[in-house]
Order: sequence, then C-alpha cells, then structure tokens
Amino acid sequence: MKKFLPILVLILAFTGFLAVQVTMDQVQTSANQSTTIKDKNVRYENLLKTLKVKAIDKKEYDFSQTSKPIIIFNFWASWCSPCLKELPSLMKLAADFSEDVQVITVNTDEDDQLKMIDKIKKKFKLELPVIAENSNKISDDFLVAVIPFTVIYINGSVYKTHQGYFDFGDPGLSQHFKSVLKK
Repeated sequence: MKKFLPILVLILAFTGFLAVQVTMDQVQTSANQSTTIKDKNVRYENLLKTLKVKAIDKKEYDFSQTSKPIIIFNFWASWCSPCLKELPSLMKLAADFSEDVQVITVNTDEDDQLKMIDKIKKKFKLELPVIAENSNKISDDFLVAVIPFTVIYINGSVYKTHQGYFDFGDPGLSQHFKSVLKK
C-alpha cells in the first residue's frame, strides 16, 4: 500500500487540477458569451440611431426620428419555411399594437427578389414595410447569419434578438409590450 501512496496522491492532485481548470474555462466562456451579447446589443442600438431605409413602396424610414417606442426588424426570405411560418403572427402583433410598434421586414432573397416579395405579399396579404435587401449591407450590419432573424427594440434599447422561428403570438411578448406601454 505504501508503494502506491505517491501514485495515488499524484492522481488525486492531477484530478483536482483538471477540475479547477475545467471550472475556470466554463466561467470564462460564460463571461465571453455575455460580453459578446452586450457588444452585439450595443452595435444594434447604435445602428438604430443612424439607420435610414427605403421600403419597396418608396416610403423612407429614419429611425433617429421615430416616434414609436417599439421597433421590430425581421429578416426573412421567400424560400425560408420558418420565415413564412412566423409571418402571420408577426402581422397580427403589428396590427394589435399598430399605434406603438413599427415592424420593418428585410427580405434577403437574391433571385427575382421583387417578384418573390410580391408573391409573398399577395399570398399573406402582407402590408408590413418590406426592405429589399440586395446589397447585404443591412444584413451585414446586423450580423445576420441565420434567417429568420429578429431584433426587437424598446425605447431604443435591444429587448430581444432571436435567430430562427419565433412565435410573435406568444402571450408573454404581448403582455410585456402592454406593461411597457402601460396599456
């Protein structure tokens, strides 16, 4: 037994060292993710202060001059099933909060873009503003890697970002909007 004691101590010390190292790595990873999210949110908030876009109906939106407290940017494409699946709930949310919420949709189709937008507008009776993103500038500015992608601002601050399908009919979201708007 005495022969194995130094080996056992060495194994226990090494195991302890590994446990401490793994714990420290996890703490550092969480801190880095938190910093990255904060950095992105600051980026999005700065974008909103200077963003001017023109919808396909030629109407211009200057977000430095907006009077609506809630702004939603939604990036989508006509070929994207999750994008089309969430569109009805986004339209309903926009209608329910029409006085206080500005929804801007950004279409990222590349081929026959205006034709595809028109097809979707007719199919869904879409009346929300659509930005035809043909240069990828807005998508690049918002660091869009996956669509659908949504950024929700409340009073100029990022409330939520979401990659992938999002149910805008979520009662929690409506309730939060009502509490912010005090309705």
